[in-house]
Parts: sequence; structure tokens; C-alpha cells
Amino acid sequence: MKYVVSKLTGAQDYNFYVPGTGQGVNLISCTIHINGGANLADKHFITADGVITELTDEQAERLKTHPVFAIHEKNGFVKIVDTEKTADKAKKDLEDEDKSAPLTPKKYANEGKRAPKTKGA
Repeated sequence: MKYVVSKLTGAQDYNFYVPGTGQGVNLISCTIHINGGANLADKHFITADGVITELTDEQAERLKTHPVFAIHEKNGFVKIVDTEKTADKAKKDLEDEDKSAPLTPKKYANEGKRAPKTKGA
């Protein structure tokens, strides 16, 4: 069993295609779903600092060959680890957020700006 740690806000589906079908038709042979939700508050206003998805060993090996997953891994948003315990530690090593993460007062402060006033705040 392997685990993918993700700091991506949105879930990702990595599609693999049947080679050589021709005529411009792409047939999906396999899809590997990686959960998203990092830096996004749930209905209880709890914000996950990273999300863990469980994979089979075969899925993990196949995912390593996917070009988009490789880009996400290179940019520090996802990582494959061997144990769930390691996955919790790996969250700290990944990028804090991707570009689709919601704006927060802390984000404004880090940029030297003041957060806009909102209703009820």
C-alpha cells in the first residue's frame, strides 16, 4: 500500500490512454483519482493542511509515469510515500498551497497588503 500526499486545493484525475487507437480518438484505459481539499475549509470551517489518498502499489508505480503528476511532484504539490505515518510528516515538506487556494487575511499580510473589509467582519 502506498499513499499520495497532496497540497492541491482541487482533486485530480490522472488519465491514462490506450496507445495507438488512431483517428484522433483517445480511449481512457485507467484513471487514478487523487483527493484534493488542502487549504479549503469544510462545512465545519476546518481547513486541511494536506490530503492523503491511499493507492495500491501498482497505481503508485503507474502514477510515477504520468507527465502531469511529474510536474505536480516537481513543483512540490504531491508526493508518493510508503506509510500513512510518513504521509503526515510529508505534508510539512510540500508547498503551502497552490494558486487556486482561497485568499486569507494571512495571505494579504504576507504580501504587505491589508485584507479588504467584508460583511460581518
